[in-house]
Amino acid sequence: MKKIEEPSKEALLIKEKESILTLASSSENRRKMLEDAGIKLRIYSPNIEEKKTGSSFSEILRNISRLKMENYISSSFFDERISAISCDTLVLFSDSLLGKPESRKEAFEMLSLFSSKAQEVITGITVYNKNSRSVRTESVISRVIFKSLSEHDINEYLDTGDYIGAAGAYRIQKNGYRLISRIEGSWSNVVGLPLEMLYKML
Repeated sequence: MKKIEEPSKEALLIKEKESILTLASSSENRRKMLEDAGIKLRIYSPNIEEKKTGSSFSEILRNISRLKMENYISSSFFDERISAISCDTLVLFSDSLLGKPESRKEAFEMLSLFSSKAQEVITGITVYNKNSRSVRTESVISRVIFKSLSEHDINEYLDTGDYIGAAGAYRIQKNGYRLISRIEGSWSNVVGLPLEMLYKML
């Protein structure tokens, strides 16, 4: 896979619609994608308990995303004149949702499991639309297929430190793209913010 550094077409289209947004997320990846397109951001860090409740994995992510938005809207930081986004992203592998590894050892184990296999990255995204004063929640799924990874490949990647704080132990927008054979679906969703869906929702 190639590394993608320039702002995407969707991010630039979003800037044409919304020059300023509230991002109800402390994610550096989401912030950078939007700021690289020239969008001014107000950052709010939601304070919620992320309970994994729902009848499907997609519903779990939608519920968490909506809880984050509800937390923002009920806060004194809320500004009804500015559209807002909240998200939650997890990796689904072998019917298990994977979060962030707690150690290098755990990250190594995750990436070893992924070798030559496919996984799904699911994001729940909620948007408060300033024009309609409404809240809408959707989910997006992308399929990520990994290369065959040797112990050397994995340790070389872990040496970069990219795995720290990353769901599934990799960041595709940094050095993680070297581990990937291909992506089926939204690339930006794998980073944590499905820009194509966000544009539609706005």
